[in-house]
This record gives sequence, structure tokens and C-alpha cells, in this order.
Amino acid sequence: MSEDRPIGSSIPAQVHSVGDEVPPQPTIGALFSHNRDFVIQGGNFTNINYPSKPPNFREIPMGDLILSHEIPGASDSMLIVRRHNRKLPNYVRRIYSAEIVGLQSPMTARVIEGPGAEEQWRKEIALYSNLRNPYVLQLYGIGHSGGVHALVFHDDLVPWRRFRDQYPDPSHFSRVYFYACLETQLRSGRQYISSISDGELSSANYTVWIRLSKGVLHMELKPPESKATILGLLTSDYPYDHGPSSFSSFLTPPQTSVIMNSLSLDLHLSICSWHLGGYDWFTVPTNLPIQLGSIYHVPTRQLDVAFQIAVLPAVQPSEYGWCQENPYAQHYSRWITEDKDNGISILDNGWIRVDSGSVWDRYCHETHIAWSKAQEAWLAQAAHIFSVLDIHLNLDQYVFSPAFRCCVDLVGSLENLPTGYLLLCPEGTFTVDRRGHYTIPDCPAYWSLDPSGAARLMAEEASKLGFPDLQLELKTAGACWSEDLYTAVCQFYAAKGYGPEGLDVARELGYPIFELACTKQELHAHLQAFGLHEESDEDHFKDADEQDAEEVVSTWSWKRMVRSLRSKMRLAKITPRKQMGKENAFGQCSSN
Repeated sequence: MSEDRPIGSSIPAQVHSVGDEVPPQPTIGALFSHNRDFVIQGGNFTNINYPSKPPNFREIPMGDLILSHEIPGASDSMLIVRRHNRKLPNYVRRIYSAEIVGLQSPMTARVIEGPGAEEQWRKEIALYSNLRNPYVLQLYGIGHSGGVHALVFHDDLVPWRRFRDQYPDPSHFSRVYFYACLETQLRSGRQYISSISDGELSSANYTVWIRLSKGVLHMELKPPESKATILGLLTSDYPYDHGPSSFSSFLTPPQTSVIMNSLSLDLHLSICSWHLGGYDWFTVPTNLPIQLGSIYHVPTRQLDVAFQIAVLPAVQPSEYGWCQENPYAQHYSRWITEDKDNGISILDNGWIRVDSGSVWDRYCHETHIAWSKAQEAWLAQAAHIFSVLDIHLNLDQYVFSPAFRCCVDLVGSLENLPTGYLLLCPEGTFTVDRRGHYTIPDCPAYWSLDPSGAARLMAEEASKLGFPDLQLELKTAGACWSEDLYTAVCQFYAAKGYGPEGLDVARELGYPIFELACTKQELHAHLQAFGLHEESDEDHFKDADEQDAEEVVSTWSWKRMVRSLRSKMRLAKITPRKQMGKENAFGQCSSN
């Protein structure tokens, strides 16, 4: 599975994002290990040989630098989590839209203040002076006065998510085009960084901006400030039919037919599955048999009323391990590796030991489907499953489960704890059987006074000694998509010459076929219990030739839309690309 998939706690992705992108894996070793100028440690670029006098850039008098406004959500905010890591810097970095007296072009200024600010400022100058690429931030000039230090970058930059939220055309294929541009340009920028270093750049090591005047992506080589802003690559292979020139600028989306012709089946499915759906974590009640890789009807936020309709066969799990989080600053989390300077050790038996003086508020262990195309596989055959089970209402209530999460919350004050250790269970103790059933160990975490962890403290005893209570919570990820998204997928199939309700696309892409987990009658009995009976629309159905496609999209149900497409293909015996009409905007389930 690609480390950049926007899944898990980092998303939406997220819904990847998704969302949590797939959560970025820990940086192991140094990205620039054989480059004497650069290393990456703990997600931060470090320049070893920075000069005492900055070279080759304009020195801007601070009186000529006008800061217009701070860019929301793009500045460092480390104060709330600094107590968790002795290595965190004391300086603060903020970023502003800016102007320079005498220049008409807008600029963006990174301002660094506080103890250690000058050293960090010189490191960043040296870093960007050695990087010249259209998709990496381009330094214009520098300035400093007293304890305030600034780096000024070309153009007015905005975070990529804000640019996306204000995108002028909300139609489906324009949004797909937006993400295809992101993929193209991000891939180019990452390949450039990799070409001058010794490793693949992780999504934990950069922040993505959009340069407004050009509609081009820029990478800032610093970790993203929010899980929601992490942006990784969707695939390991170059996924386009017609190359990067088809997706060169965000500002000028081409006609829908051009976009559709430029998209491959798998790229369209990847963008839809990871960027254009909703993603959340659901609390799993005790002993509820949730299966990894299943599709559930979830009419409420409560999983105890979920009803399984289909399952992906032979699911293979992949453990992501433990991460530590602060619930009050969710932008700051990290995957656990051995870090003795911060009180983390991995014992010979695989258990993770955390010194009581270094514990965080929450620890989460994640297990995902190992196969990275599971969500695409569902979207490729959702219309078929819906047709077989006669589902045509409330499509956003059908949720795919791609991951499980076991969270240990430390309830109580973390200040002035007694000397002791928090023990977290090793890899392999969380199990998923062949059918996807998830099992947690009897004791995934406990307190001990013994450095070896051999003497386990019972919960009551640990509480009396002053250790926080350990509260266990099991969650499953849930990805869903709107009715309009499912409709657009069917449109795309028809434009490519595939039947909207068949399995041809899934077979073409080599996806395994989902197995039904219920009958039509069983599902309808479940729906009736919630007053969601699928009423027949036969009386309202009109032949597809009596209405144009745009009216079908705007007024008919998803089921009638599928019938319309199928009828048009049968009668015309041609690919109905020119008949697709105007695309829909996204519904409630589309959270990205």
C-alpha cells in the first residue's frame, strides 16, 4: 500500500482525506543521507552547512515589507504540544500575504520569531537557495530586524484546500480535473526532490500551496500544519492517458469531453474514491462483529444498527502500528519509533515502553486493508450491487469499512506523574481473520513500575499511585459517497463504452468481485424497520429518449439515471459521450 494514500486518522481523507491520507509512515533514516547539505529528521528538513551571510537573494528592508494578513491554518502552533517533546523549537513561524514597497506583484512572507529564529532562518535560506523547480517555493528575498526574520516568496500563495473550496466550477469533472492537476504537479515536484536526494519524499515532509497568478502547485518543505492538509500521491505509476500537459493549470479547466478523454478508468476511480467522498471514524460497540472490507447500511451514526450488504473476499490486513496524539492539537501526531531522548523504547519482546514523564494524551493503533485499491474496487461495482439489491435511495448511507483503530486515552492529568512506564502491545497482537473480523488483545496497554514491563499494575492500583486511567475505544473507518458521485461514475463508464450496472470495469481493472452478504428481501426488511422502504418508481419512469440527459440528472433518481444511460447505449449502439450533459455538484456525503 502506498504510504501516501489519504486514509486513516489523517483524513478525510481522508476520505485519504481519506482521509487521514494514508497516515504518513515514520521517516526512517535521512532522505539526504548522502548529500552533505541536507538531511530529514523527524519530518523536518535540516541544512547542515548554512552560510553566515545569506547568498544570492535581495535583502529587503523590513520597513518595505508590508504584511497584509496572516494566512489562516498555515502557521506553526506548537505551544500546546511542546511539553510532549523536549526537542520542539521555541521559535514560532507564521506566514502572511505581503507586499513590498515599489513592487506591484503580490508576495508571501514567512516570518520567524523567538529563541533560535535566526538559526532556523539561515537554514531555510540555505535550503531554498539550493532548490529551483517550478513546483517548489521560489525565494525572492530575505529580511531581518532585531529578533524578527523573514523569507519572502514569489506570488500570493494560498493553501491548496482553500483554493479547492473556492474553485469556480463545482461540477464533478472540473473537480476531478483539479485533483488530476494536483497529482501531476505534485508528482513532478516530488520526483525533483527525490532526484537530488537519497530517498522518496513522504507526505509528512511538505506543505502544498497554490500560486494564484499561475494556478500552479508549490511545495513548502515543512510538515503540514493539519492532518486535513496532508496531500500524497494516489498511485505509484503514472496514471494518465495523455500525459501531464493535459493537466497543466488549475485556472483553465478544459471542456468536459476533453477531461473525460484524458482520464483513465483507474485514475478517475482513485480521485473519486479518495478525494470526493466522506470519511469518518465510527465507535464500535463491544462485541459487534464488524468486518474489514465490508459495505454496511448505516442509517444513523450508531454502528449497532448497521446492516451488512456486501464484503470484499479474502481481505489481507496491514498494521500501521501505534501513533501518539494530542486531542487538543490534532494537527500534531506522530507514528511511534524508538526515540530514547523522548522516553520511548522498544523492548526485545516487541512491546513499546513510554516513560511516564513523556506520555501523550492518546495512543492509537491502526490496521488497514493491505490492498490499496479496495475503495476503487467498491466504486467500480457499486452500481451492480445496488441494482441486484434494488437499492436506489439514500446511497450516502452505504459505508465501506477499510480500517480499524484501537485508541487508548489517558484520562486525567499528565503533569507530575510518578516514575513508571506505559506499555503498548507489539505488532501482531491485533489480528484480522480471512473474513475480515478484527480482534484486539485482552490488554493492549497497561502501567508498570518495572522497566521490563513484567510486573503489570492492575487498573485500580495504577490509579491509586497517581497514573491516569486507561480508557479503551475501538473504531472503524467509514467511507461513503453521494448519489451524485455514483451517478457521475456511471456517466463516465457510459462515456468510455461500459454498461453502468455491469462488472466489466471491475474485471477490466483486475479487481476482486464483492460478495453479497444479504438477500434483497433481508435488506428491505431492515430498511422498513427504519422507515426507509425502497418504493418502486416504475410509475414515474419515462423512456430515456423522452428527456434529455441534463433533465435526467437534475430531476430523476440515481436508479432512473442508470436506466437512462443503459437505454441510450442500447438504442444508439454508440458510446454516449456527447449525450452526457451538465454534471452535478456534490451532495452531503462529499466532505472534501
